[in-house]
Amino acid sequence: MIIAIDGPSGSGKSTLARQLAEKLGFYFIDSGAIYRSIAYLLHSKGVDFPELEKNFSYKCEKVQGSYHFYINGEDVSSQIREPEISEYASKIAKDPQIRNLTGKIQRELAYGKDVVAEGRDLTTHVFKDAELKFFLTADLKVRANRRYLELLRKDSSISLKVVTDAMIERDKRDATRTHNPLKVAHSAEIIDTSHLSPKQVLKLLLKKGKKKRLALRRQEVWTKFVKLIVR
Repeated sequence: MIIAIDGPSGSGKSTLARQLAEKLGFYFIDSGAIYRSIAYLLHSKGVDFPELEKNFSYKCEKVQGSYHFYINGEDVSSQIREPEISEYASKIAKDPQIRNLTGKIQRELAYGKDVVAEGRDLTTHVFKDAELKFFLTADLKVRANRRYLELLRKDSSISLKVVTDAMIERDKRDATRTHNPLKVAHSAEIIDTSHLSPKQVLKLLLKKGKKKRLALRRQEVWTKFVKLIVR
């Protein structure tokens, strides 16, 4: 079973997807971390795309309560969260080659697993056949303030205006890129988190996730039963 969650920056999807995966016992795929890992190799390591495409291994593991990300065996959990890497990842994300490679990696990670994955084109492209799809959104001011408070813990000189302007630019890039732009899938449920606490949203997603998983299990049992009868 795959639960795919899309949405703009600051909508809360990353934290909620991670928590949902833990509650359900599903594997978690952070698409942003994969893009940042690629950006790190291209920007900081000087790796060109052909070499990256031939030699790129990605792994995500939970270590002492927090997620760690490894590329080609190197733990890059802190490096890929640096502002310049995040910004570069946002810019290269519009490249069709990068998006195709990232989609391929995510599908390989999800193969044969129960998965919660979050990103910006998962419900419309990477996992368009996902059993459950959500689009999380929120008012721009709310999203910008969330990101500002998050970044303030790392950089006390950051301003809300800078964060808001960057988010507006990011939203524009995501929505207008030619290759798999951010949009709501026709079968996705839209959830506005502007006036909901993280706990409220998680409770809602968990309820829907459990309900869908139960329905799938019943369907699987019924299918096996029918096959036995026919045989």
